[in-house]
Amino acid sequence: MSILARYIARLFALNILTLLVVLFSLIVSVDVVVNLRRFSDAATRAAEAGGRDDTPFRHIVTTALLVIDLWLPRLLQLFVYLNPVVLIAAMGFTCALLGRHREFVAMLAGGISLNRAARPFLAVAALMLALQALTQERLIPPSAHLLARDPADSGKRVIDAFPVALVRDAQDRLWAAQRFDDATDTLTALWIWERTDTGELRRVITAPSARWEGERWLFEGGLAQDRTSPDANAPARPIGTIDTNLDPTRLKAAYLQGFAQSLSWRQLKQMAAQEGLDARARERLDRLRWGRVSGLISALLAFWASLPLFLVKQPGGTLGASLRAAPIALAGFAASAAATSVAIPGLPPAFGAFMPCLVLLALVFAVASTVRT
Repeated sequence: MSILARYIARLFALNILTLLVVLFSLIVSVDVVVNLRRFSDAATRAAEAGGRDDTPFRHIVTTALLVIDLWLPRLLQLFVYLNPVVLIAAMGFTCALLGRHREFVAMLAGGISLNRAARPFLAVAALMLALQALTQERLIPPSAHLLARDPADSGKRVIDAFPVALVRDAQDRLWAAQRFDDATDTLTALWIWERTDTGELRRVITAPSARWEGERWLFEGGLAQDRTSPDANAPARPIGTIDTNLDPTRLKAAYLQGFAQSLSWRQLKQMAAQEGLDARARERLDRLRWGRVSGLISALLAFWASLPLFLVKQPGGTLGASLRAAPIALAGFAASAAATSVAIPGLPPAFGAFMPCLVLLALVFAVASTVRT
């Protein structure tokens, strides 16, 4: 059985690798074709910054290196997203090949049950999901800041500026800015909305730029418009400074929450433990942490529930099995997404995230009993 198990595992792993290479190549090729001009312009700027002659050969090589620089961290993230889908698809292709060559029939004739044939599939799937977890926890977080780049930013290793989108401070004010420059602690095109206790708009503050000084922001050309005044055409008053707990460190923390999916378990735990973080954001980070574990378990259970549909004695097409497996796979992917985004009332995130796993576990037992072996 060990020889047969190694054969099935090797065939399954080869199909997984083939599907990943095909999907990666297709996605990267489409992006390069769509953004070829932007990559080319970035290569030209890199040559000008380095003081080198931009010969055709050097331009092509630089453009290719910029594509690799942009897409290498993206492929790691893409692997995390596509791995559960690829596992089920590769399993279907492998079972179809084994059935077409009558190898399942030979196994049954030799006294080997189809349930034992499922073991190498489950072992390889568990190994691939462990590799997915390792990629998500160890490989993606160091390059998480690079995932926000676009083709024009390819080649840059440090993202020192980013937009600020509706960040709330301790006074329940909403902040938005076109750009925050980390090197100078400066906000550009700043808007601040102040609200009353009932949620009504009280005052709007705008400034072309603002610079952090100690415990406050200093405005350059700041204007405050009172929205509670009965005179709708009342002129805006100049304002020079405002005190807030929303310092540059909290701005960067709020920005990191925007791509928290790319952070590790430890980083998410540290962000959730920050002082001054509102309860809603802390609950979201906790749900994201536990939902990541639940997502891996749900992916394995969805694969396990789909596998018996392809372990058949009679050789034939796999269209019927694929149609029956599709709802199960979709349920598994929906469970993975729901575990990180949907809060179950009355349950803490550490328990609520695993509720979809219980449903999938019952489905595994129901489907596994249908194998005729």
